[in-house]
Amino acid sequence: MRALRAGRVFAALALLTACAVRAPAPTPEAPAPAARFADRIYVGGPILTMEGDAPEYAEALATRDGRIAFVGTRADAEKLAGPDTRVVDLRGRALVPGFVAPQGDLFATGFAELAADLRPPLEGYVSSVTGLTRALYAWSKTDAAQKLGWIVGTGFDETRLRERRAPTADELDEVSRTLPVVAIRWDGRAAALNSVARKLAGLGSKAAPRGLATGADFDAVAAALPSFDAADEIARAQAVYASHGFTTAEETGASRGRLAALAAAAESGKLFLDVRAYADVSSDALDVVSSRYRSKSYASHFRIAGWALELAGPADASFDAKLDEAAALKEQLVVRCDGAAALEALASALRETNADDRRPIAVVPAGARREQLDALRALGTVVRTSAPPALRHVLARESASSYATLRALTLEAARAAFEDDDRGSLRVGKRADLAILSADPVAKPVPLARLVVLETVKDGKTISESSYAPGGTTSSNEITRTTVSK
Repeated sequence: MRALRAGRVFAALALLTACAVRAPAPTPEAPAPAARFADRIYVGGPILTMEGDAPEYAEALATRDGRIAFVGTRADAEKLAGPDTRVVDLRGRALVPGFVAPQGDLFATGFAELAADLRPPLEGYVSSVTGLTRALYAWSKTDAAQKLGWIVGTGFDETRLRERRAPTADELDEVSRTLPVVAIRWDGRAAALNSVARKLAGLGSKAAPRGLATGADFDAVAAALPSFDAADEIARAQAVYASHGFTTAEETGASRGRLAALAAAAESGKLFLDVRAYADVSSDALDVVSSRYRSKSYASHFRIAGWALELAGPADASFDAKLDEAAALKEQLVVRCDGAAALEALASALRETNADDRRPIAVVPAGARREQLDALRALGTVVRTSAPPALRHVLARESASSYATLRALTLEAARAAFEDDDRGSLRVGKRADLAILSADPVAKPVPLARLVVLETVKDGKTISESSYAPGGTTSSNEITRTTVSK
C-alpha cells in the first residue's frame, strides 16, 4: 500500500532550544464597530500569536464569522462582547494557532488508527513479543479485521520490546495459520510477517534481516496489503489530527483513488479539516478530480496544492520533463529524494528551470549531507526530513515543544504551502483556526506526544474537545476526546 512506503511522510521538525521570554504584547488593533459583536472572545491565559521570531503574547483574541476579528488587550476585546458572544476563560491555559501539517500521509494515519495498536508503553501497551501477538489476535476478532481479510497492526518497535527483537514468522503463525498477519514497524519502513503473508507478498520462505521485510521486500508487502474503506480512513485520520490540535492536514503523493476519495468526502460535506493534496503525477491521478479543487483556495475543505514526484537517483528525461511542465504551469512540487545522487540531481535540475518563487519541497533522508541541503535551500527549496507516515508515530518520536518546533507546525508549515496569509498565526483576518493547550508549551516545553490539546477550533467552531482535567501533560491513553464534525 503506497501510503505505508517510507519517506511519504510527515516532516521531521527542527528542534531548537528557544528562550521563552515574553515579548511585549502586540499593539492592540482598533475594535470593530459595536454593531459587529464577536462570536467568541478568549481571555485569561497566554495567547501565543506565532507572529514574531521570538514569542509574542496577547491578552485577548476575538473571532467572528470564522475569522480572527481582534488580537490585543482584554479591555478592548470586551468592547466586542454582545448578548450572544461566548466569552471563553482560558483559566491559565494557552491559546495557539491550529497546527498545520508540514507534510503527511492522511490515509496512513487513518490506516494506523483502524489497525491493531502495537505501540510500546507510554504511547501504547505492547511491551513484549507475546503482548504483540496477543494484541494482533484480539484485533483479529474485530469487524475491521473481518472486512479487511488480513490481520494487521502498526507501531511496534523491536528495540523497546522485552526480547529486543521483532516477532518471527513462526510466532505470527500462532496468531493465524490461514490469514495473512502483518506487524508494521513504527517508521513504516519494515514489517514482520507470518507465512501466509510472506507467500501473498511473493517472498516465499527466504530469510529476511532480523526477521523483518525491508526495502523492496517491504514494498512488495505494501503492494499486496489491502486498504480499509477510504471514507473510514479519512474519518479516523481527521479525528486523530483534530485531537492533536491540527486544523490542516496533508496527503502527499495522492493516487487517483485517494484523490477521488478526498473529492467525494469534500462534495458530501465529510471533511471538517482543510486537506491539501499533492497529486502523484507518475500516473494520471488528476484526471479523476474536478478542476475546482486545483486551486490556491480550498473548496469544501479540499484543494490540490501541487504535484508529487519520486527521485531515486540521477534525473532522467521523464523527470526533467515533469519539472519543466510544473514550472510552466506554476505547480508546486514535492520531490522525495532517495539518496545523495537524487539530491544532487534535484539541485541541478532546479538551477536550469525558471527561478520564480514556486517553493519546491524536497523530502530528504535522515543523514543527508549539510552542503547538499544548503544548496537546495539556496534555490528556494523547502527541505523536510523523511519521517514516519502515521501522525501518532511522528509525534512519539519528536522531542520538546520549543518555539522553533511550534513555528514549524504553524506559520512555517503554512508558508511552505503558500497559505501563510490565511493561517499559521494569530492575526486579524486569518482563519479562526485555534488550539487550546493545558499549558504554555514554550514556557514549559514538553514532548509533543504528551502535549495536552484540550480543544481544537476550525473556522471559529469547535471540532474536538478533551475531557482531560487541566494540570499538565499525560499519555494520550488517559484522555477521552470527542470529535465534532460539521
